[in-house]
This record gives sequence, structure tokens and C-alpha cells, in this order.
Amino acid sequence: MAKTDNSSLIQSPVSEKTGWVFLANSLGACLGFARDIVVAGSMGTSYMADAFVTAMLIPTIFNNLIVSGALSPAVIPVFSWYVSKNEKDAWRMANSVLVALMLVSLGIVLAGELAAPRLVMLLAPGFDIRTWSTAVKLVRVVLPAVLLSALSISLGALLNGLGEFQIPAFATLLPTALLILSFPLFYVYRSPVVLVVGFLVGALFQLVVVRREFVRSRIGRSKFDPAFSLRHEGVRDVTTLALPILLAQAFLQTKIIAERMFASTLGQGQVTVLTFGSRLAVFPMLTYVAAICITIFPFISQQAALRRFQEFEGSLRNGLVVSTMISLPIASLLIVFREPIVTLMFRRGSFGYNEVSAVGTILALYSVGIAAAAANWILMRGFYALQDTFTPVVYSFSFLVLALICDWVLIGRMGVAGLALGSSLASFATMCLLVVLLKQKIGSFDTKELCRTLGKILLASTLMTVLAQCLFIVSKSTVNQFGVPYWSSLISILVGSIPSLVAYLAMLRSLGVNEVSSLQEIAVLMLSKCINQKNHTEN
Repeated sequence: MAKTDNSSLIQSPVSEKTGWVFLANSLGACLGFARDIVVAGSMGTSYMADAFVTAMLIPTIFNNLIVSGALSPAVIPVFSWYVSKNEKDAWRMANSVLVALMLVSLGIVLAGELAAPRLVMLLAPGFDIRTWSTAVKLVRVVLPAVLLSALSISLGALLNGLGEFQIPAFATLLPTALLILSFPLFYVYRSPVVLVVGFLVGALFQLVVVRREFVRSRIGRSKFDPAFSLRHEGVRDVTTLALPILLAQAFLQTKIIAERMFASTLGQGQVTVLTFGSRLAVFPMLTYVAAICITIFPFISQQAALRRFQEFEGSLRNGLVVSTMISLPIASLLIVFREPIVTLMFRRGSFGYNEVSAVGTILALYSVGIAAAAANWILMRGFYALQDTFTPVVYSFSFLVLALICDWVLIGRMGVAGLALGSSLASFATMCLLVVLLKQKIGSFDTKELCRTLGKILLASTLMTVLAQCLFIVSKSTVNQFGVPYWSSLISILVGSIPSLVAYLAMLRSLGVNEVSSLQEIAVLMLSKCINQKNHTEN
């Protein structure tokens, strides 16, 4: 195999199917923001908003913990292996896994229905009786979505194993889309129950669409006997692979739950404020960081399998540099323009200036740790490429413990803002831990060269932040004459961010950061794909 240089990670073609997944993820993030916008405008930070956010946290945690977080990464390689050997066995393996998952999910739903009051008390112990009772009602309505989403995402994982990505990726948009379309009914009945019902209907549509696609696949079209066995070897293989990932995900989800528990004790609206701020901050992670991870993972997996650790190190280092080169300026702009961004996104209806200020503070403190969190995502892919499932568990547990300690120390002094800062500090600490563990794993990792490059990026980002802050101050005093918060915020963001980003790229070039050319290559590659797709459609 030819030696892989750093730039090859960007120059190598990305499949059209992966591009569709990127597009679906981006649309999903936009729909999530649209949902938050209408929730903020209709409920503000009222007791209904706290109850709604808490109830919707349950299907999210279940999917992140079990289905998307642990089961899908385990199902795909096992199912692909069975398909390559015998499609009849692949059908039985898929059937057995789906039946096992359906039974587990059904048990969770039934247990959740019975334990809904205690479950809400666990997630939000500080709720008053009105908020608590509303949350219990919403939880009982939304719990069946756990079963529907589990089956949908698992069928999607099986389709991914067959090389089919487009329909499963876009089907995940349906629950949120139907929830948003239910908002006119909310204004009629003034109850968040109609929104949860909309989400439930969307989850049902998602299952119908994905199941239809699976039936049309080459496995689904085959007239095999739909036999299943919970003792099937494939079920055991999936379970063996999923357990370490499940444990790691459990630690991360525990941290999210703990943050909401702390926030619920701080008064009405604090859970909503924390949720909105964290969702704005996590947006870069769901777009460019996920794209980088998917792009470099095949390279580093192949290099690790061939024990070409020098190439592995170069590829991973390039991923870290490109990730940091994007994440630092984004974090800086989120901090500087926090209030205009929150105003543009949420300030309408019941969501006023005080709420904007509170969410802006959360956004800024979460943004402090964006670069470290992005580096952790890249480093974790390195361990997965080395077939190391133990280190992710160590990382997740360390992150949980450090975050809880920071939260405990800071919440008394800073309130809900301390939870955001504690998460950022824990991200930096665990990033250092992962670098040390990686050096021990592969025997060498040139941190000196990496630190020199990252230092240049940090210098350029710092100067860009100063420029952005100055432009923001000047533009703020100028655009206030418009009187409309949305236009003033939009103009402030554009006037301050565009010149700052241009100056940032120029500073990177003057400092000799060669990886800056990768950003241009990414833009050219994406543009050429869009043009090719348009020409193909027209022809």
C-alpha cells in the first residue's frame, strides 16, 4: 500500500452514499433547531417547557445509549459478515436480533409506564408538583416511541450493512418533522401532549418507511423462513460487541442526566435554559466533527490493521489539526456573538431578553470546551481503529467523574452556568488523558509537532476573537437603530464574523499552517459533488 500523506485524507473521494448521510444529519440538526425555536416561542421557560424537555429526554437517552450508541455499531459488522457468507443465515440473524430487541424494548416501555412518576423524580428531583405531574403525563405518552425508534434504527443498521443508507438516514427526520407540524394544534389545545403525540406518529411513520425499504432489499425479497432464536450465534456476537460500547455510553448518558437533575433544583426554567444552550453548542459536533470522523476512520482502521503506525499517527494528527482549525474559530464566534445568536434563534413570544442572556451564558461556557470535545471524538476513533474497546470505557468513566466533581464545585457559585463550565473543563482533562493513553498504546505519538501546529492555530484564533469582539462592539452601536432584534442580531453576526474569518485564514497562512489548504480542498470537493449531482439529475 502506498504511503498515505496527510492531505490524502481530504483528497480521497467520499462516496455519494456518505454524502447523503451528511445531508440527512445536517437537515436533522436544522429540524432540531426549528423545534427548539417554536418551543421557545410558545412556552418560553415555563413549567410546560421544563416538563416537555424532560419527557423528550427519555427516548433520546434510550436511543443514544442502546440503539444508536451501542447496538448499531455492533449489528453492522456482524450482519455484513453473515451476508458475505450465507444470506439465509443473515436473514435468521437479523430476525433473531430484531425479536430480541423488540422484547427488551417492550419490557422497558412497560416498566417505564409503571415507573413514570419515579422516573421523572429521578430525572428532575427539583420540579414542583405542577411541573412533575405534567412531565409524568408526557413521559407515559412518549414511551411507546422507544419501541418504534428501536426497531426503526435497527432495521436502518441492517440496511446499512447491505450498503443502503439514503432511506434510513432521511427517515430519522420524520419524528421531529411531525412534532413541528403539530404546533398549530398546540396553540388550539395549549397542551404539550399534542406535540408528543406528533412525535409518536412520526416515529411510527419512520418504522413504516424503513421496514418497507428493508422488505424491498435483496434480503427482504428472499423467501426465507422467518425463523429466529434468541440463542442464535449472531445475537451472542452482537451482544459481545455491544456491551463495552454500552457501558461507555452509559457513563456519558449518566452525565447528561446528572446535569438535568442539578438544573432542576435551581428553579423553574433552568432545565430549558441548559438544554437550549447545550444544543446550540453541540451543533458543530453533529456536522463537521462527524464528517471528519467518518472520513478518516477507514484510513486509520486500515493502517492500524497493517500495523503501519507511522501512517496511522500522521492520519490521526491531520484529523486533530483540521478539527481544531475549524472548532476554535467556531467556539470563538459562538462566545463573542452568543446573545445575537440566541436572539436570532429563540427570541420571540414568551422568550424574552432575560432568557436570551441566560442561554447565551450557557452557550459561551459550553463553547469553551468545543475544541477539546472535538479532539476527543477524533481520538476515540483512533482507539476503535486499534480494536480497543476498553479505553473508551475508561474515557467515559473519567469524563463522568470529572464532570460531576466540577459540577458539584461550580454549581454553588455559578448556578446553572457552572454545569456548562464543568463539562468544558472535564473535556480538556479527558483529552489529555486520551493523548497519554494513545502514546502508550502505539508506542509513539509526536506531540511536540502537534503542539506547535495547534499553538499557531490558537494564536490565530485569539487574534481573530479580538477582531470579532471589536467589530461586534462597533456594529452593535450602529445597527441598534433598526429597532428589530432579529435584523440587528443578523447584521451584527455577519459584519463581525465574515471579516474575522477571512483574517483568521490569512493569519494561518502567514504562520505556515499547511493544513489550511485542506479547508479549501473540502470546499472544492463539496462544490464539485453538488455540480455533478445537479448535472446528473438534469441528464
